[in-house]
Amino acid sequence: MLPPKFGYRESKELIDRYLEQTGRITYYGLDCFTFLGRRARARTVDGLVEMLIPLVIAALTVLNTMKGSVYERKDEIFVHNSVGIAPRHVFFMSFTEAAVYAVVGSVLGYLLSQGTGRVLSMVNFTGGLNMTFASASAIYASLAIAASVFVSTWFPARTAMRIATPTEDVGWRLPDPTGDTWSFRVPFTFSFRDRIAIPAFFSRYFEDHGEGGSGAFFAGRPTLGVGKEGDPLADGAPVPQLEVNVWPKPFDLGVSQVFRIALATDPETHEFIPTITLERLSGSRENWMRLNRRFIALVRQRLLHWRAVGDDQRREMFEEAKKEMMSEAGARVRRCAGAQVRGRAGARARGCAGARVRGCAGA
Repeated sequence: MLPPKFGYRESKELIDRYLEQTGRITYYGLDCFTFLGRRARARTVDGLVEMLIPLVIAALTVLNTMKGSVYERKDEIFVHNSVGIAPRHVFFMSFTEAAVYAVVGSVLGYLLSQGTGRVLSMVNFTGGLNMTFASASAIYASLAIAASVFVSTWFPARTAMRIATPTEDVGWRLPDPTGDTWSFRVPFTFSFRDRIAIPAFFSRYFEDHGEGGSGAFFAGRPTLGVGKEGDPLADGAPVPQLEVNVWPKPFDLGVSQVFRIALATDPETHEFIPTITLERLSGSRENWMRLNRRFIALVRQRLLHWRAVGDDQRREMFEEAKKEMMSEAGARVRRCAGAQVRGRAGARARGCAGARVRGCAGA
């Protein structure tokens, strides 16, 4: 019951305040009439159309911004492609930029809306509308903005990926193995001196995965040397190579293999390109193929890391590989010559092998 001294206006304000505080359906009487009702907040879809128009405008703005960014960065995308970054990585780089736009736009929009609402409430310009600062609607609006940004970024990101793709293939495809041998070339080229240092570069990598090491595989002691066959495009010059036994994880599958990387002349570019050969020693062929997918990806990442190696380290690894290849070639000559190393025949055999090694590492 309301006090008799309350007039119609005071009674109406008190009832409205009670209904808004409780949010329950309540019977109440006012001015000789009985009412049943409640006062609560509710959501409708009436304003959805008004929200779609700003979202479409925001999406088109982001689309235009990202398309312009892609075409302005064509040269940068070509550089990424030349150092071996996959087209799909270029695709996700565009999405990373879009994520920054989405986060910054959502946060700034939330702060601006809440700040404007607080100012309007302080000057009583809300028309009786109570501003809520902890509503889930702000989260839904932020998610809608982020979704519109990512959707509008899809097409520019696809364009950037096509620019970074030199052929119709989106990525490098691994060929099928032949029997127990898996031989393929990886899309990296090296200079004359770098091809000598690459075996030493991988030797350090496999030594880190040796006894006491941890990682996706276990490696035996790597061997630096030259291939049994010469380079047909370089007048039979020796080909630098590294050979090591590898056991991929999990070890209970019993998979082991011989890993060999050799750097011969590429017939298309006439530069030096790595040829990787994997020979299965144990384990089932299915497990061997499955585990090598990850192992080959690690080898490709290692080749990509070569771009970040400094000149001093490259010279150091060049000298290290040169010394190891000279030592390995000398041991091979002694084994091959054996008892036949006498007089001129022995000198001729040593001189021929020494000249081949110096021709490989002399630069």
